[in-house]
Amino acid sequence: MITIKFSKTMASASIENAVTLSPAATISQFHWADDLKSVTLVFDPPLQAATEYVLTLSADITDVNNTPLDGNGDGVGGDDFTLQFYTLPSDLNGPVVVQSDPDIDNQTDNFPIDGVMTIVFNEALDPATVNNNTIQLFDDNGLMVTNYKLTSVREKAIVSVQTSSPLENDASYTLVFSSEISDTAGNTLESDISINFRTSDVYYQESIDIEKFMSLTNWEQPSYSGSTVGIVVPNTTFEMTGEAYLPSASSRQRNSARLRYEWAANASDYLIREYASGSGVKNVKFDTSYVLQCFVFGDGSKNKFRFSLREESGQGYPLEVSEWVTINWYGWKIIEWDLSDPNSVGTWLGNEILDGSQYYIDSFQLTHEDKESELIGKVFFDNLRIVKKASGSSAVKTEKPQLPNTLVLGQNYPNPFNPTTTISFSIPKKGLVQLMVFDVLGRHVATLINKNVESGNYQIPFNGSNLTSGIYIYRLRFNNKTYSRQMLLMK
Repeated sequence: MITIKFSKTMASASIENAVTLSPAATISQFHWADDLKSVTLVFDPPLQAATEYVLTLSADITDVNNTPLDGNGDGVGGDDFTLQFYTLPSDLNGPVVVQSDPDIDNQTDNFPIDGVMTIVFNEALDPATVNNNTIQLFDDNGLMVTNYKLTSVREKAIVSVQTSSPLENDASYTLVFSSEISDTAGNTLESDISINFRTSDVYYQESIDIEKFMSLTNWEQPSYSGSTVGIVVPNTTFEMTGEAYLPSASSRQRNSARLRYEWAANASDYLIREYASGSGVKNVKFDTSYVLQCFVFGDGSKNKFRFSLREESGQGYPLEVSEWVTINWYGWKIIEWDLSDPNSVGTWLGNEILDGSQYYIDSFQLTHEDKESELIGKVFFDNLRIVKKASGSSAVKTEKPQLPNTLVLGQNYPNPFNPTTTISFSIPKKGLVQLMVFDVLGRHVATLINKNVESGNYQIPFNGSNLTSGIYIYRLRFNNKTYSRQMLLMK
């Protein structure tokens, strides 16, 4: 598609026979904006990949006052407009992971029990291929129920995964992304992605919400504070949005606070002080026995973030800050300030010592320091809170997540396998389940289940010792619906 914008309201009928391309291409549709100042050209068949084109708009095109097109911009109508452009090469490669938390290359051993698992891909994904059948989490008992959210930032696809209840502390998990996931051109992942990780041995003895960001009544706009400098004011805003939210959020909480920013290119100083003015935030007061936490959705901009607290009964000016954290990640991450650590205090207006009797939130702060950081971007905030941590065995075990309301067929694990593997699935209600294995020619190999089973999570072993190496399909039928997956036996 090509979109052309005009400075005036156009006579739409005048353009339809006045647009040509070389090499020739067929324009199948003209989509005009309501104000008739822009039109989108749709081509069928699509333009050729990796090709140089010349687009010509004839001088016969007119506006609604019958004034002809001024193609060369000299103020006098009656000449053609030409545009030379190149189409990109064909996309033949599948999505590639460029960042992950937990780490895809080196096993993470301290993942937060309520953290958001985040996989970042180098290109947009086809949303239809991102679902509970292609994203799965396993613990020692098998398949778990997860929630996910697909978001795009800076031409990257960010898949956020989270369980409804916290994970067990000091426990092992495996996150699996199926090779059925594809980009928007239909190119799939090269293979399944498996990320093994272990949660931290830390759990929360106490957790107190400061702000859940159901509204912004407690917050001002960035330009409100006199401390904010170096921004383009109209383009720097604090607002509610459903663009990004924590995957575990209930339907009424599927939003977050979004800070859109644009730094002025030639400013000498940069600071955004996103000030919390409302009593709903200020009335939550705490001492230095707590850890301050917030879920921050990063945009990979390399700008910097910190917390600011107002101090009561302390020495010096009553505003203290945490150290700067470089926003070099994409997606949700828990950013925290351990208030008991005297080395965690940053430099601003206070005496850099947390010597007050109690504290409350003053602001979120962002800054821009060097040429490597982006001038324009957006970060999101959710679940601002204070917690107290403990390690070891928690006194209260977390509840297992509820069963899904739809059938979930898991990717077998391990895959590839030799000769045994496990197939996991969940069903939401009692019913007849058929689980069978076929070869690539459709010949029946094995029946693993053919009976009525109760609702629940199931892990079914499969032994391929009597089979030859190759691809096999396992097929689950339940409630008149059929689900299939492939597995690879390698001997």
